[in-house]
Amino acid sequence: MSDLKNVRKTLEEKRKQKEALELELAMLEAEPNRKILVSVIENDVELNKKLIGLKADEVKVIAAHYVDLFDKALEESNAELEEMRAKAEQKRERARVRAAQRKKEKAEREVEQQNMVREQVQEPVEPQPTYSNNGYYGQ
Repeated sequence: MSDLKNVRKTLEEKRKQKEALELELAMLEAEPNRKILVSVIENDVELNKKLIGLKADEVKVIAAHYVDLFDKALEESNAELEEMRAKAEQKRERARVRAAQRKKEKAEREVEQQNMVREQVQEPVEPQPTYSNNGYYGQ
């Protein structure tokens, strides 16, 4: 029976470790975007003016609401985000088409060069005499 308790205890510890690692991973993945958000907040002069007279506890209360409003801001930005994503996809598609075109043109140039080499190799070459007879023997 104690083995079963030990296994359950170990399993619970592993589950907590997994949750902690998943949280750490999420924080690391979100870090670049979080830095952008922090930068925007830091550079907002009007927001900084409003923060001047507040106490730390008051800012914590406001920050909690600020975080809650993020979902609303995300929802309101959805149309603009979709437009940006569509433009980015169009840009990627144009780049794919250009890359395919360049690849096709390169292949055509290579085939053309190979054909030129084949034509040069296939041209009959007149044998050159190994000595100069200055035309004495051909008369």
